Amino acid sequence: MFFIITRILSIAYLIFSRSIPLRYKILPLLGMAYFILPRDLILDLAPLGLLDDLLVFSLLFSLFVSKSTTFLRGKNKRKVEDDSIHITDFELADDAEDDSEEKNKQEKE
Repeated sequence: MFFIITRILSIAYLIFSRSIPLRYKILPLLGMAYFILPRDLILDLAPLGLLDDLLVFSLLFSLFVSKSTTFLRGKNKRKVEDDSIHITDFELADDAEDDSEEKNKQEKE
């Protein structure tokens, strides 16, 4: 029971989130419309009539959740990558070695 409530709350959060594109928000609406509308793949009069409704409904909601969470993860990843500092070329030099080489040259002269 707790899983169902958590799932419903997460779907509601994703539907009302402004960062999720509209193309993903249409999926649960299509699932609800298919569940409510009388036209089906299998007639509702048959014993398996509601099974196709539930199958399409749950499939579209699962697809919505997976696409939305993937979108949010990708968006956060891009944000982190854009804000980070990348150092590509650098060289470390030991000042002690440079000083000793200069002293050796000066002593030889």
